[in-house]
Amino acid sequence: MPTDITIKQSKQILLSNLRSFNLRLKQPLLALIEQNEKEFVCDCPDVDIYGVGDTEQEAIVDFSENLEDSFYLFKKEGEKNLGKQMIHIWRFLETIIEETDATESKTS
Repeated sequence: MPTDITIKQSKQILLSNLRSFNLRLKQPLLALIEQNEKEFVCDCPDVDIYGVGDTEQEAIVDFSENLEDSFYLFKKEGEKNLGKQMIHIWRFLETIIEETDATESKTS
């Protein structure tokens, strides 16, 4: 995020739901919501993933979608194709996210 943008408001939230049919959180995930002059940003200090939107809700939805996309990208690539930082993020995601039965029935 550019450093020349002034943060107007910042707060911590616990996400307990990714709003996904395919994935679910095993435990709540700490996220930060920040508002600057232009938009809201939802960021997670444990992963290098964020979402943006005109409202807090839009930023959270964007973050959830980006987190889901990252989960499947890391899963597809496998650890042997990821760099050190990405392996660290992948291992964290594996501990907090699980695929639902809807996903398993699609791939069977």
